[in-house]
Amino acid sequence: MWTPVNKIIIFGILFGSTRMLVGAISVIYLVTKGLDVSDIALLKTFQMFIMFMFDMPLAYLSDKRSKKLSIILASLFSSIWLFLIGNCETLKWFYVAEFFNAISLSLFNGAFIAYLINMKKYLDDNNTIKAIIGQYNKYHFIGMGLAAYLGSALATNNINNLWFLSSALMFTLTITFSFLLPIEPKFFEPHNNRSRPIKELFDIFKDLFLNSENNVKVLLFLFVALYYQIIIQFWQLMLSGEDIGYIHNTHHYGLAFVSILLAQSIAGFIVEKFSLKIIVLSSGLIVLFIFSLSQFIALDSKSMIFLLPLLFMLSKIMMIFLQADVHDRIPSELRATYDSVISTSGKVMIFFILPFIGYAMKKLDYEITNLYFILSLSFIFVVFSFLTFLHKRKSIL
Repeated sequence: MWTPVNKIIIFGILFGSTRMLVGAISVIYLVTKGLDVSDIALLKTFQMFIMFMFDMPLAYLSDKRSKKLSIILASLFSSIWLFLIGNCETLKWFYVAEFFNAISLSLFNGAFIAYLINMKKYLDDNNTIKAIIGQYNKYHFIGMGLAAYLGSALATNNINNLWFLSSALMFTLTITFSFLLPIEPKFFEPHNNRSRPIKELFDIFKDLFLNSENNVKVLLFLFVALYYQIIIQFWQLMLSGEDIGYIHNTHHYGLAFVSILLAQSIAGFIVEKFSLKIIVLSSGLIVLFIFSLSQFIALDSKSMIFLLPLLFMLSKIMMIFLQADVHDRIPSELRATYDSVISTSGKVMIFFILPFIGYAMKKLDYEITNLYFILSLSFIFVVFSFLTFLHKRKSIL
């Protein structure tokens, strides 16, 4: 059904899947072009810096101008990034390409969810915000998994051509959905006022972090998102520990990666279809099972390939619920800016905490750090369950 909301969801799925065609082989490709680990690390640091600088301004402009235009420009910039990477021969051009990638991600992340939710609220269909976000996540991660597998298979012939193919597909997506995507309703355009952007951003920070109706859920969302980002960064180490540099069976990692994506797709399906009470109770049993199991078995690669997807699934379930609850409380006319302020706050937390996590994982036995990850998720889930039922004001069931 080509409803306005479904068109937005389909665009988001195709956008993520097209990028993921090169996701599984991107680091390998950079190495074949002569970049070493330090070059790649600096390249990714540059990307994070650009996103940090531009996330909030671009989200604010999408609120004031057009969220549709923002995500169309995001796909156009992604197409340029993919094309440049396929042609790059020197480090300088990799930085140029990464600039386009960072702007693309900032444009998309700052506008897409806000655009989707605003359109849903305008149509006033029967789905709640959490159901819409769950539905998107369900198909998004399935698409990413299939695209990563397809990209890995296609890369065996000519890895450069895969970047050009992805660029062409992304450009086709840009042109096609420029006509298909709905225009955001005028009802949600911000009222004409002369508020200065800095003052509006300051007011948003106060509303999110000093308003007692919002700050608890926002802070909890940030901590769940922080946990999620940490396990994204370190899941290979959680799987193999010190043996990460001596990979003898790549299928082991491929199976884990696909399982992690599938688990997050299942999380989206669960949130879309079931009520909060049922999900919290069933998730609580899973947390209890993981915690109990961790006390009796070695948390080595054989057990973690089974437990890791469960950690991702549970953290994604909490993130979707908390994200929906936060979006249920923020004004539609500045939804993208609110979302970007939360996202940027999360990036600041990750910037300061990630090095300490990496240092701890280097010093401690990896089975001990895996136990800490399980204990951390158990604690976060207990807090999530308690606050969800204690602070339930506006139902999102």
